[in-house]
Amino acid sequence: MITRADIEQTIQQHLFDRDFCVDRLSDLLHISSSYLRMLVQHYYGISPLALIRKLRLQRAMELYPNQATIKAVGNSVGYCNERTFRNACYKEFGAPPTQVFNGKKLP
Repeated sequence: MITRADIEQTIQQHLFDRDFCVDRLSDLLHISSSYLRMLVQHYYGISPLALIRKLRLQRAMELYPNQATIKAVGNSVGYCNERTFRNACYKEFGAPPTQVFNGKKLP
């Protein structure tokens, strides 16, 4: 049986991979995408894509003080460009990365 820890550990190991996606996660866990969706919904109450985004952004918040730019932070957690990273921040927090990471709008 796939546990919550198995899912999180697999995502954490691949956060920096720009090509990491829900299909890749299900392949790594040796389960179908539909079963993965059911498990993630059960464990977290969100979709697998939302979970990947959430964990990437949590890691980005940890990295921010040590990175020179928002773009560098985004690249460090698997976002291919600054625009995609900004969009993910808006979806997750409702604010741009500069506000979120500078503590003006904490999650």
